[in-house]
Amino acid sequence: MMVLGLVACGPEEPEAPDSYDAADTLHHGSHLTPEQEEQALELHDSLLQAAVDSFPQPKGRVVSIMITGLDSRIGDRGGRADANHVVRLYLDAGQVEVISIPRDTEADAGFKADTTDDSVVVPSTLNKLANVRSNRGRTTYLSEVCRIAGIPKIDYWVEFGFSQAIGLIELMGGSPQQTVESADGSSGGSTGTSAGSSSSSSTSRATQTLRVLRSRKSFSLGDYQRVFNQGQYVRRGVLYGMQHVDEVAGGLALRAALLLVETNLTYAVCQSLAQQLRAGGFDGSAERVWVRLKPVAIRNLQAVSFSAGSIDSLYRRIDAIPVEAPATDSLDSLQHQPAISVTQRLGRLIEKAAADSAKRPLNVIHTLQRPFEQRAWLQITDPKQRRRIRERCGALLAAAYDRVGKGEQAKKVRQYVLDEHSLIEGR
Repeated sequence: MMVLGLVACGPEEPEAPDSYDAADTLHHGSHLTPEQEEQALELHDSLLQAAVDSFPQPKGRVVSIMITGLDSRIGDRGGRADANHVVRLYLDAGQVEVISIPRDTEADAGFKADTTDDSVVVPSTLNKLANVRSNRGRTTYLSEVCRIAGIPKIDYWVEFGFSQAIGLIELMGGSPQQTVESADGSSGGSTGTSAGSSSSSSTSRATQTLRVLRSRKSFSLGDYQRVFNQGQYVRRGVLYGMQHVDEVAGGLALRAALLLVETNLTYAVCQSLAQQLRAGGFDGSAERVWVRLKPVAIRNLQAVSFSAGSIDSLYRRIDAIPVEAPATDSLDSLQHQPAISVTQRLGRLIEKAAADSAKRPLNVIHTLQRPFEQRAWLQITDPKQRRRIRERCGALLAAAYDRVGKGEQAKKVRQYVLDEHSLIEGR
């Protein structure tokens, strides 16, 4: 039901009438004054605080869903667990708890201890939660999460990478066609900006939101603030999703979200969990969902409203931080993209696959299988280019599967292309 959290969602819900929304008074892309920025980040309800001394302790049946954001480049397999959130559904009490765990939390990732020059043995700095998923697999990762969170088990899991996260945020109202003006007032597409050039950068609203959610350098509390921001975003999605899951648009959004991610959840299970929550008393009120940090509670965390003005303000602050250009073509980085754009990179992979398609179908599969699984084209802002890349990638990959006798895989690829067109583009 993160899937109900990040998933069954449409446009942003309106803020409470007595709250300040910078987007109400400032046009999209304009600068915020320090006073307006402070107001844009104000706390909208007390349960967004991680500093409370106690949390509700509901009783009865509990279903735990692990939400994992994987950090891997286009074409790479595996990936570190960059975002780690457990959504706990208290079915009998009609309440939801989001447990957010920083990625650098100490955990057994399987790395041996380090030895210093004077033969002092110290724990390896690589033994952190982010590396457990990539180095030891999902099963061990889920066990470590349970240990850290102090819960008995994980019932369901949802995993997605950078490209898929963009697709999920778009389902929550971040249009791929919506671009953000650069610092100098110019605007344009998001395919091919130079590294480190903030004055020429522009991005979709979804990409902008994702960068804010993944940033830690712009906050004094670093990774703790970042994971709390992400937990708030999951909480926001839970509240909205539970209000709209039974509507036609909400149901379509849920199906689309399940299509984008890798998960052991099904549409029927999500609907059942939502019905049981409502039967237990969930009424959509804010106090029914709270965010908790583990393994430790951190005070003085900043609360982000996720209004358009708030996201715009934070994005500009992050964008102003000087960064070095990536040493490699790390297209799934939060920093400015290198000279080669995602569209160009995927175009080259498709050209290579097309050249191999006549005689080397296994090479085609090797080239395109992982980018297809990552839904890498979702990083492309322009809808026509995105559609062209997706359809060409799917056609080449499906044909290659057919040629090596894997008809079922070919069928799944073709069906996915059709489903993304109807469920996501058709919304």
